[in-house]
Amino acid sequence: MDPFAGVGTTLVEANRLGLDSVGFEINPFAALVCRVKLGAVDVCLRELQESVKGYKGFMESSMAGNRIARRPPGSGAGFLSSRPQWSTRFY
Repeated sequence: MDPFAGVGTTLVEANRLGLDSVGFEINPFAALVCRVKLGAVDVCLRELQESVKGYKGFMESSMAGNRIARRPPGSGAGFLSSRPQWSTRFY
């Protein structure tokens, strides 16, 4: 039991070790981060790497000619905005 779960590192490690665990957190943001981290335990690493690779390719092609993309990868329609929606810096 973790009475001050924070962002859930203890709960994630207990999960990785196959232990039952319970955590409590009153901070809504920390509780949200904890839920996200616990959900990420089941993410397929290969699929995540492919998604990151696809996004990186999308950003690189969008930056060709200093053009900024106005729609996310995989979407059929762009955003209805004249302001850039994506950062010009990415890693």
